[in-house]
Amino acid sequence: MTCKAIRFTCLPFLFRAVSTGAYAITEEDFVPRHLWPYVQHLIFFGEWQSMDPELFNPLRGMPIILADALAQMPLLSSITIFHAQYEPVPSDGLAVVLSYPGLRRFHARITFGEYPWVEQPEELHFHAAPITSYRQTIPAYRERHLRSCPRDLAVLSHVAKQRQVQLSLEELDVPAEVIPFAMLGATDWPKLRSIRTRGECPLGATPLFRAFGRMPALEELVLRMPSTSQVARTVLLPPDWTGPIPWPNLKTLFVSYPDPHDPVYSLLPPGLRRLELRCWPRRYFHFLRWERPMMCHLGWHDRILTASGMIEILSRCRVHDLEVLDVEFEEDERDVELFRLIASQFPNLTTLTVFRYRAPWHPDAPMVSPLSPWHCLRRLRSLRGVPPMEAGNRQGSIAPPAFTDAAPPPRLSERSSSISAI
Repeated sequence: MTCKAIRFTCLPFLFRAVSTGAYAITEEDFVPRHLWPYVQHLIFFGEWQSMDPELFNPLRGMPIILADALAQMPLLSSITIFHAQYEPVPSDGLAVVLSYPGLRRFHARITFGEYPWVEQPEELHFHAAPITSYRQTIPAYRERHLRSCPRDLAVLSHVAKQRQVQLSLEELDVPAEVIPFAMLGATDWPKLRSIRTRGECPLGATPLFRAFGRMPALEELVLRMPSTSQVARTVLLPPDWTGPIPWPNLKTLFVSYPDPHDPVYSLLPPGLRRLELRCWPRRYFHFLRWERPMMCHLGWHDRILTASGMIEILSRCRVHDLEVLDVEFEEDERDVELFRLIASQFPNLTTLTVFRYRAPWHPDAPMVSPLSPWHCLRRLRSLRGVPPMEAGNRQGSIAPPAFTDAAPPPRLSERSSSISAI
């Protein structure tokens, strides 16, 4: 037994995040009523039932009106939905969740319509809450016939077209296939600070500078897009761009398969702190035994930049206070020049990641150590990289990287043994 006062004091901390089965929104199985005042983050999992009481299975117990239950959770501001199993989330369930007035952060860890019996998205009519964060996470390596997500696109389009959302939204993290590019470019987003997307940019979509051009507060722009036959490289600004960069407050920029002729790199704001110019997925995925068939099936190509192409980009970047740099390229005769450019152009780097590959036409070319040009980076605390890798061997696979995104980078004091492998 514990002190009653202590138990009541701990309730707000123990039950601020609660999980509940979406199939069990009943008096017997839902979050107990006496805990509702403490819930801040509600997580739904499992197969959803219809919100219509007439269609509810009486064997499951007495149903709870979800909208009434959410209204009695005064601290609730965040809702997550995941693992919907074999049935899509019903439209009335989505409407109840997204129209809850206190909702500020919404995260769907599922797709709303990859089921064969969901043909066309139905018309939506709910009034969305003034959310600040809208996130949807679904597997990036989906089958070709599942990459089109009309119902996901319909839900986000319905939410994004409402003025209260346009004035409140601060974070958008969704697959590229579900972004309503034309709608984003047709209105102002005064508070939007972060856009993170991954997946294929739809053919014929609004150019990125128009879709994201009316977001003056943007601080983070992450574009994880593969190289396909329709879109070879990611281009932010057109070649004839003459104005300033549309995002003067940008602090983080991630561009997969960057274009050396993109004028955006000459206009980067001085406040930029993180710059990633790399392949997505990493280039070595195209040659690993299990991943290579998947890349071929999806039609994702390997169009990595050479050291010369990377020089063309980085030489135009005037961001001397950059702290994090991640580059991925194929070696050529200008390797050493690139290493020296990084050291001179970005003297305040604290984290540096280099993925370098041997050219397939000259795999036995000696690799020059990059360490000597980088000794002047006095603030460098983390150096990550891989051994010089070939584009592929006869078995169609290559050695895995020494450090991957999931592996912690070595500290400066540990570099003596690991840096030599870069």
